Amino acid sequence: MGDIELDELAASSANMEIRYVTLELMKIALKKKKSFKQITNEYLRNAEYLKRVLTKKSSTVLVIKKRIRKELKDEESKNSK
Repeated sequence: MGDIELDELAASSANMEIRYVTLELMKIALKKKKSFKQITNEYLRNAEYLKRVLTKKSSTVLVIKKRIRKELKDEESKNSK
């Protein structure tokens, strides 16, 4: 498969996902009796919030991993002496 075919496949997949999300947001808008725009804005705010939380958590996990590695290395150094 060439790069062009992969790009087309990725674009097609993205379009299918966008259509799916759009339909789900339309269903929510009808159910909540709100405009599609209101629901979409809420969805985007929630997505941005989730992104910030995950980024923060990811950074915290990396810091913890570094501390653990350092402690293990220090412990190994002590045991080898």
